[in-house]
Amino acid sequence: MNRNAVFTCCALFLLVTATFGCSDAPGPTPAPDVADAEFFACYETCVVKGGSDADCRTFCAGGTVEPPTKDLAEAEGAAKAKDGAEAKDADPEECYTSCIAKGGDDSTCRGYCDEKPVVDGGKAAPDTSEIRTFEHDGVTRHYLYHAPPNLPANAPLLFFLHGHGGNAGETRAWVGLDPVADANGFAVVYPQGSGNYEGTPYWNAHTFPGVTDDIGFLSALVRSLQGEHGLDPERTYAAGFSNGGMMSYLLAMEAPDVFRGAASVVGAAWGSAWEKRESASSAFPLLQISGLDDTVVPIDGIVDPGGGPGAPAHDEIVAYWSERNGCSATETDTLNENTVRLRHVGCADGNEVWYYRIDNFGHEWPTVDGGAGFSGAEAIWEFFGRFQGASSPAA
Repeated sequence: MNRNAVFTCCALFLLVTATFGCSDAPGPTPAPDVADAEFFACYETCVVKGGSDADCRTFCAGGTVEPPTKDLAEAEGAAKAKDGAEAKDADPEECYTSCIAKGGDDSTCRGYCDEKPVVDGGKAAPDTSEIRTFEHDGVTRHYLYHAPPNLPANAPLLFFLHGHGGNAGETRAWVGLDPVADANGFAVVYPQGSGNYEGTPYWNAHTFPGVTDDIGFLSALVRSLQGEHGLDPERTYAAGFSNGGMMSYLLAMEAPDVFRGAASVVGAAWGSAWEKRESASSAFPLLQISGLDDTVVPIDGIVDPGGGPGAPAHDEIVAYWSERNGCSATETDTLNENTVRLRHVGCADGNEVWYYRIDNFGHEWPTVDGGAGFSGAEAIWEFFGRFQGASSPAA
C-alpha cells in the first residue's frame, strides 16, 4: 500500500495523535495514545458539551482549538490543580523560576507557586540562569540569547523555535546550535512559546484558532535585539522544529521585512501558511527537512476529515516555493544511504530552496550519529550562511 493510501486511511488518527508535532524533545517518544482512558473521558465530556468530533479529538489530544465550554475547561483545570498540588512545596521563588523554564507565563507561574497550583509540573527544568524577559502587549514573555565572544557588529541573527509542548531551555540543550554559532559568528535566540488555554507551550502558527500574537511578539523581539546588539536586519532568519517549523513559514510569509528566510525541520506549511501563500508579498530562501517515515507531520501531507486546516505534501510545498522564487535548476546530492538533498538554485534575488528527504526517519532531530547521518544545526547554518544580505548569496 502506498503512503498516500495509508495516510488517507489514518488521517483522523493522525489528527489526534499528532497535532503540531507533540513535544519539543524529538526522537522515539510516541504521540498521545488515543486508546488512553483519560483521552476518551475527555472526548466524551467534550462531545456532550457540544464540541464537534474533530475539535474534541484535537482538544483532548493537546491541540489548539477553541475551548469547548467553560464547564469543561474548569473541570480539566481542577484536575490539573489536583495533580500538581504536591509540586509547589518548594521555595516559591525556586518554584517560579522552574515554572517559567517549563513554559508558563508570569501570572500563571505566580498563581501556581504562591497560591493555588494550576499547572502540571511537566519536565525537569533546564538551567535558568540566562532566561531573559521581554514585554509585549502587556505580557511578559521569555527567551534565551546566545552569542559568541567578541561577536562583530552587524552579525547575523537566527531565531530557533521549539515544538508543540516544548521549552526553550531544553531545546537549546539538544539542538546543538550554540557551538555552530560560536564557529560561524552569529547570534541565536530561543524564544519560549506561550501556553494555549490548557497551558501547553506552542506557537500560534494559524493552524487552529488562537489569540496569541506570536508574529507580533517575535518581530518586536527581533527589532529590540537588533538594536541592542547591533545585529544585521538583512540576515535575520527563523528556524524551528515541528510546530516551530510551521511558525517559521508563517514568519517569513507575513513578516518578510523582519525574517529573511525560513528553515523547517519536520514541520510544514500548515493552515494559513499554505492557504494564503499567494498573498505573501515576496519569496524567501527556504530549507525543508523531512522524514519519509514521519507519522506526526507526514511527508505526503494530511487532510482533516472535519474540514479544518490540513497540510499538503512536502514535495508540493517545496515545488511551490521553488517556482515562486523563480529557480531555474535542481541539483541532487546523495549525502548517505538514507538522505538525499535537492537544491533548487538559480533563483531570483540570490535565493535558494533546499529540501532534505530522509528515508527510515520519523519525527526526529537530525544528528550525525542517528538515521539522518548529518547535523540539523549544521545544515541550517550551511543554508543560511550562504546569504550575505538581501540579494547577495555567497559564492
